[in-house]
Amino acid sequence: MCFKTGLFMIAILVVIVECSKLRERRTFRKLRTLPQSSIIPLSGLTEYDTFYRDILRPIMKVRVSGTENHSQVRKFIKKQFEDLKWYVTEDVFDAVTPYGNSVTFKNIIATLNPTAQTRHVMSAHYDSKFFNNTDKEFLGAIDSAVPCAMLIELARTLTPLFRKKGLSNVVTLQMVFFDGEEAFKEWSKTDSLYGSRHLAWQWENTQDDFMPQDATASVLPNLLDSVNSLILLDLLGSAAPKIYDMHPPTTVLFQELRKAEDILNAAGQLEDYNHFQRYFQYSENSMQIYVEDDHIPFMERDVPILHLIPVPFPECWHKFCDNYGALHNATIHNLIKIMRVFTVHLFSL
Repeated sequence: MCFKTGLFMIAILVVIVECSKLRERRTFRKLRTLPQSSIIPLSGLTEYDTFYRDILRPIMKVRVSGTENHSQVRKFIKKQFEDLKWYVTEDVFDAVTPYGNSVTFKNIIATLNPTAQTRHVMSAHYDSKFFNNTDKEFLGAIDSAVPCAMLIELARTLTPLFRKKGLSNVVTLQMVFFDGEEAFKEWSKTDSLYGSRHLAWQWENTQDDFMPQDATASVLPNLLDSVNSLILLDLLGSAAPKIYDMHPPTTVLFQELRKAEDILNAAGQLEDYNHFQRYFQYSENSMQIYVEDDHIPFMERDVPILHLIPVPFPECWHKFCDNYGALHNATIHNLIKIMRVFTVHLFSL
């Protein structure tokens, strides 16, 4: 990803009326809050040592797109969702890198209920950055093994709650693991975001057969139209992250994350935590922060974005110290708890 600050212009696109109607549903209501008596059992659903051993460690390897290690991690992620009986597909395509070689990229798409009309998409990238002419290993612990592991853990612990309630045909949870987020040389519009650029284009050009169609509309809904929000996790896992609300359309969702953090803290469920250094920050200037990441191709197509990335970036970003030593286990566990409460609120589980 690439980080910039400052005011930036937002292009205003003239959109035909039919497309506007398809996106009217993307107005987020205030979510139901669970009583504290329900929060504590939710908090205890992750046994951290088991999570660390069985989910995080298998992803913590050099996993440059197109390599054998990368393929092993891809198969591991897919199996976690297949074992949970999610519907798992891949978005496969080839692209040429600045080195002149063609790489086959594979986005992983796991959907709890593939026939639901709309979906909230939680996402992270599973490739690690390529470093040329070095024998050192870049594990990409925070970038983004931990975010991937967090998503798997959320799916593992919440799937039984979804099924107990009964799968909704109105809205479902989908998880996407992007391939090729990292640049092979220098970050540019063509050397970065390989997977997200392709998937956004693919969804924009694929009709959605499950979203209700307006009989009077001349434009059929596509797979982007049925995305209520794209929630992107990146660079998580180090101590004391500061995450800001950078996208006005999803401010209501960001406030729900702040609420989940406060509820868990009040219940004594956050470990090694200082409320005065909270994770989900409020700042009047946060809308001026601009980070280039896998959300960009979707944001450019009018998908509401919730970008969960610490600013400033962690000290070990794109350095070889981004390994096990960069991780703060209590923070990771706390973020899993917060995301789980947030998801339960989001889907009224």
